[in-house]
Amino acid sequence: METERLIKSKKRVRDFAEVYTPSRIVKEMCNLIPAEKWTIESTFLEPACGNGNFLVEIYARKLKLCADERDGLKALASIVGIDIQQDNVDEARERLKAMYLEAYPDCNSFCKWLLDEILKNNIICGDSLAIMDKWATDNNLRDPVIVEGADGQYSFLS
Repeated sequence: METERLIKSKKRVRDFAEVYTPSRIVKEMCNLIPAEKWTIESTFLEPACGNGNFLVEIYARKLKLCADERDGLKALASIVGIDIQQDNVDEARERLKAMYLEAYPDCNSFCKWLLDEILKNNIICGDSLAIMDKWATDNNLRDPVIVEGADGQYSFLS
């Protein structure tokens, strides 16, 4: 049995507090999300995605709902990940790309191009706290609060 790697180095733990969430815990946490939230179009944001443990689990669950390559791309386009380390972003992108290509090995070159574009735009390197702060400032929000409405949709209150 292969041991799951939870850290890349002690230096990265010290410098960035980087410790990956074990897949068992990722699955348990995803199991807490109500079943009706698991749709192809449901958006998921992982603001500290690391090498993609949560992203991979989310995409695996979404892939089970997909009928074809187009659905697979739509499901992937609804997943957003941010990490402060470029090598983690690269690894997360590669893991998600491998999942898509395994699910749709006969996809055409256009689908492969879209796949790369979605990953380039949705799995990014950056400081999620700074990104959120800029977003809040640009949208004139102070201390944004996320609330769930009666229709099950989430919105921001300022």
